[in-house]
Amino acid sequence: MRLPAALLALSGLVGLAACAGGPPLSATRNPCEGKLGVLGRAEGTRIALEAWSDCHVPVLVHLSLELDNLRASRALPADIAVPPGGRVHALDLEVMRADRPSGYRAALQVQVGGAPHPDASARYAFPFGGGVPRKLSQGVGGEETHQGAHRYSFDFELPLGTSVLAARDGIVFQVMDGYGEGGKGERVDRGNAVVIFHADGTFGLYGHLRKGVCAREGEAVRAGDFLAWSGNSGYTTGPHLHFAVGIAPSAGGQIETIPILFAGDVVPEKNGLYGPGPTGARAAPPGSRCDGAGARDS
Repeated sequence: MRLPAALLALSGLVGLAACAGGPPLSATRNPCEGKLGVLGRAEGTRIALEAWSDCHVPVLVHLSLELDNLRASRALPADIAVPPGGRVHALDLEVMRADRPSGYRAALQVQVGGAPHPDASARYAFPFGGGVPRKLSQGVGGEETHQGAHRYSFDFELPLGTSVLAARDGIVFQVMDGYGEGGKGERVDRGNAVVIFHADGTFGLYGHLRKGVCAREGEAVRAGDFLAWSGNSGYTTGPHLHFAVGIAPSAGGQIETIPILFAGDVVPEKNGLYGPGPTGARAAPPGSRCDGAGARDS
């Protein structure tokens, strides 16, 4: 799975605003695309550069500049942390000689989610409901697909229509929806999924969901909140929930999964039975398409 990251060259003149977008988690759109940028404002012989974002999670902007007759007020390259929907002063550019033209060229990398700092004390609830424990078909280092960047991932066998629940508090960063049943011959990027941003800069991934995801980008969730129904979309060998926690790359590439512990300091192992997770934090809205119709929680 891929998380949004951006690398964009900008031509800089007074008053220029530009946006940065990048490759999304899968082949679907990037929810932060067109919502990040750097803006220069002239104030006499000074140009104030601001970094801004309309994204619903923090971003870290790594800014490099090529300057023509300008001097920067801080060392370059510079890292600028931008809060969700925020605008911050990045640095000032001072004209060195008033009788010469001035300008700049910028290269910027954007790390969606900001600088990660994984919380070792975090414990994750099992990310599914129902009344019985479920089998883990593939765990850490699974030889089928859990290698390299995907090493610390967990596949729970779930009947179609089992409720998928948030394993930790966070903000829904990205929702991928609209795909039907998959299989071993299906493309990996044609799976329905939810990505949740956590306060420590990590992302929780919930994959292979049934079409008709109920979580919405930008909404806050708590552990145990309902997100979607389990499914069999994308590249699968059967109905299951793929769950992992990882760190976003700063310039494209695969998300790097990290070791985590579930409630009770548990690391699920292949063929073991686990869960279900806690329910009741917030269920699907009564009367909505997500209120339980077609579910098989039992």
